[in-house]
Amino acid sequence: KDSADDKSSISSSLYSFATFMARGVTSTVKEAVKAVPELLGEDSETTELLNPIDDRPLSIAERDAIILMNAYCPRQSTPDALVGQCLAKGFGRCMASSSPPVLTVDGVARGIDSRLTNNGMEAFGIPHAVRRIMLENAREYHTVIANCPTMSIDDLIKAMKENILSEEMLVRLLKWYPKYARLNNPRRNKSLQLKEVIRYHKENYSKGGLSSDAEAEVHQLDSIFYFAPQRMSKKLPLPETVFPQSLVGSIGLRTLEDRHFTDWFQPLPFDIWTGFISEHTCMRNGNEKDDAMRILVLVTLSKHFDSLESATAKRRFVELLPLSSPCLPFDITTSDVNLPTSNTKTAV
Repeated sequence: KDSADDKSSISSSLYSFATFMARGVTSTVKEAVKAVPELLGEDSETTELLNPIDDRPLSIAERDAIILMNAYCPRQSTPDALVGQCLAKGFGRCMASSSPPVLTVDGVARGIDSRLTNNGMEAFGIPHAVRRIMLENAREYHTVIANCPTMSIDDLIKAMKENILSEEMLVRLLKWYPKYARLNNPRRNKSLQLKEVIRYHKENYSKGGLSSDAEAEVHQLDSIFYFAPQRMSKKLPLPETVFPQSLVGSIGLRTLEDRHFTDWFQPLPFDIWTGFISEHTCMRNGNEKDDAMRILVLVTLSKHFDSLESATAKRRFVELLPLSSPCLPFDITTSDVNLPTSNTKTAV
């Protein structure tokens, strides 16, 4: 009972002090967080990725919270910053067992359960994130008294396990990650763990193509290992383990080639594509509608064959071709071959 009374007394005293100090808070609450040039990238896209736009005006609750938090961080009466830090730490020790509260995007949370922004990671649904404008206006409270942790790659991994990204957010994540990695250098195993847990809906689902998310097809980023090289025609069929060309166009080939994605994706080896295309319906069924695609495939194969220098490489490549039942285009109007009239095709 004595212990409970002590805690009640401490809480009452702290609140009374905060009320008294709040009367003297005259600093203007900032309406926007100014950009910090040294943290920004080389272009406007990098700047936006690392500093997501948050232009929502402060609510009444957020303004009151800033005033209350600043009440626990009185202005220093001496040039020595250590004085203010000692005062803040003193309040922190008084509330050590309860972990001082902070206001996050999800509501009030304990400081230890909240997360401070980290170079744009807040855009991906990290729970209990503290808005940057709140942090900038009560930094000492968040960092010293409430001791709020900064978002980490572990927080992002946890968020990706619980959420399914839209295609738009997947594109943003893949554009953002190399820029974040240059600044924070996450461990290789953490990087691979992140890729393993990323799930997303294709564009037709994320834009409302189906009635509910439960019915939408979910794709695992971990099932994608390759991206098509720039020299490969965008019209060619690709294996399921290759990034769809529509996504590559949105993400950018240069981004996928970034060194921080070396363990995530590689350029599609031509031999793997040859093995895939040799079993594709456009090369096996001989349908007339696939004539143009067959020609494009054969031209691509021919160009690659001509680019090989050694006889061994050429022989190995030929072994991958669909020689068992190739569908070779020819002009039926000039051919001397007699084909059944009921099943005439323009390929054999």
